[in-house]
Amino acid sequence: MKKVEIVEIGKKSAFKTTMYIMIIPMAFMMLIGLLLFVIGIALGSGTTALIGLPYLIMPVFLIFVYGGLSALAALVYNLFAKKYGGLEYTLKEIDTEPVDNRYKPTL
Repeated sequence: MKKVEIVEIGKKSAFKTTMYIMIIPMAFMMLIGLLLFVIGIALGSGTTALIGLPYLIMPVFLIFVYGGLSALAALVYNLFAKKYGGLEYTLKEIDTEPVDNRYKPTL
């Protein structure tokens, strides 16, 4: 078994990973906002259209907020990892032979 220690997390990498993960839920929120906005305009209901506007605007803002928070968390982790040591985990190598699934006719 091999022990591995995580001593640093890239801030840019944490930011990008969070942005990639948050794209799908934020797109879903924007779709809900767009539907509310269009339905509100079509029905002449200003309240419904007004409720849809934050759902259109906030996802763009929140993606950058969450990305910034994850970059900040990576920075704090890096500072503590240098001072106290990083997270440790154990890897176990499993030696397996490659499986040959090709058909071999017998003569």
